[in-house]
Amino acid sequence: FIIERPSALVRTSLWTLNTKTKIVTTIAGPAFGLTARWSKNGRYVLVSTVDATYTPSLSFIDTKTNRATPLRLATMPSKCFIKDTVAIIYCGVPKNIPQGAMLPDDYLKGKLNTDDRIVKIDFATPKVTEVWGGGADAMDIENPTIIGNDLFFTNRGDGTVWKLAL
Repeated sequence: FIIERPSALVRTSLWTLNTKTKIVTTIAGPAFGLTARWSKNGRYVLVSTVDATYTPSLSFIDTKTNRATPLRLATMPSKCFIKDTVAIIYCGVPKNIPQGAMLPDDYLKGKLNTDDRIVKIDFATPKVTEVWGGGADAMDIENPTIIGNDLFFTNRGDGTVWKLAL
């Protein structure tokens, strides 16, 4: 996929490029603060955009059916993992985003760290379930991935890797 550098102040887009046909297809945008994360098999993509108050809005796109589903979660795709085999997502969701924070800019520049909880979104049901409510210390979840029955992620605050049994 091809994506421009995200900013809350600039409209950007997300495209795919078919290297055989050389056809470029717009997946999302143009929109302010557009960030994205693909599933490993390339079928699903999470897209986040922001409104005029820099509040993030997350959508799940199935590129096979071209169906976009808005999610009622204020988080960024870099905090999420999309399973390839079924439409299930695990996301780190900030418990609080400070008023006036300019997303995604402040987060990407390291001016903002979040304290996250982890939720599971199952599109078959559709249901959002809290998997982990957070701990005593702030956990800024980044780049989660599943290996076996465990969710691994990096705590962006200190760079440590964590494992959560699912």
